[in-house]
Amino acid sequence: MRKTLIIAKREYQAMVRTKAFIVSLVLMPIFMGGGILAQKALRGRVDVSDKRIVVLDATGRLLGPLSEAAERYNRDEIFDEETGKQTSSRCLFLPGPAVPVTDEVRAELSQQAKRGEVFGFLDIPEDVLDPRRGRSEVRFHGQGAAFSDIRRWLSRTVNDVVQLLRFTDVGIDPKIVRTATAPVIVESLGLYERTASGEIRKAEKSQRELAFFVPLGVLMLMFMAVMIVAQPLLQSVLEEKQQRIAEVMLGSASPFQIMMGKLVGNVGVSLTVVGVYALGGLATARHYDVMHLMPTELAVWFIVYQILACLLFGSAFIAVGAACNEIKDAQNLMTPIMLILVVPLMLWFNVLREPLSKFATWISLFPPATPMLMLVRLSASSAVPLWQPLLGVGLVLLATVCCVFAAGRVFRIGILSQGKTPRLRELFRWIATG
Repeated sequence: MRKTLIIAKREYQAMVRTKAFIVSLVLMPIFMGGGILAQKALRGRVDVSDKRIVVLDATGRLLGPLSEAAERYNRDEIFDEETGKQTSSRCLFLPGPAVPVTDEVRAELSQQAKRGEVFGFLDIPEDVLDPRRGRSEVRFHGQGAAFSDIRRWLSRTVNDVVQLLRFTDVGIDPKIVRTATAPVIVESLGLYERTASGEIRKAEKSQRELAFFVPLGVLMLMFMAVMIVAQPLLQSVLEEKQQRIAEVMLGSASPFQIMMGKLVGNVGVSLTVVGVYALGGLATARHYDVMHLMPTELAVWFIVYQILACLLFGSAFIAVGAACNEIKDAQNLMTPIMLILVVPLMLWFNVLREPLSKFATWISLFPPATPMLMLVRLSASSAVPLWQPLLGVGLVLLATVCCVFAAGRVFRIGILSQGKTPRLRELFRWIATG
């Protein structure tokens, strides 16, 4: 035990005392915060030149209402309410050529759009106002307009104008329809709770942004914590094996003591990084007076799952480093491990949408994915039964013990082996026979 702790202390100090560690610790939040600040700073720096759209109106009735809607849009929706600065382009509708609409006309308008003379053209079929036709299609042709604000506004406005004209044609007052179909706001609230004194605490209004970004932040912080441990462990073991440093260390400690010392030391590094970021996040939340919105009860679960996840995946990366002689060979063996590691990143949103569903429950009890997905569930809902995170801890602990045991056998044989990198079949034989 003493030798393991000595190795762990050395690994920890060797990592945290480097300039690269300190610089990365400081730069990471700067980069993340800088991205947010950059988005805010560039929010108003958009192209606000007029967007000229030619309307090929086969009905002969939509150009007028569309032009009126464009005037209201240009007057009310393209300026920032606080600064009065223009933040979007004006929309100008132009009538199409007074000739039958053919592909030749469409091709000529496309050339004008490529030359920048117009933004695009709207192709409205003649039967778009006939409700008996069912689903109608109005085609907007433009270059680079897929994510344009104008295109999104245009889609909404064309539908409103078409519906208005359809109601008028069948003798229904559009004002009555608008009043009858006025939307009802469905407010998202939490659950009522009973305090220890028996008092009933009313449900609080849910904040959609917080409900999304807190689970995402927890997920990414856990992923970062694992990667902080995994990659340096692989490189450290590989370098010590290539430079024959491991042979010297084996004269003073057993292979298992060396492996556990490296694991414990790097887990300490991971806890240090996460602790620094957590304190920074709490300080920021206190500064903006949103401490009551932070799920601080997750801290214990996060630390427990973080330690187990770092031991689980760290031992696997140690085994890969000990079994290989070159970094390119290690990368091949790392592929299946990395695929398992990124599974939670592909499934987390489905879990977030229904944290109490059977799918979310069972996938969060799959040991390699449990640390990340169980924390997503706990941060998304307070109704997760206590037995589920406890069972998750037990399953991850069991998987960690098995993985550390298998990695210990691979490390003991592989750390002194030279020559050809073993295949997966041979690695399994090392684990089975020791």
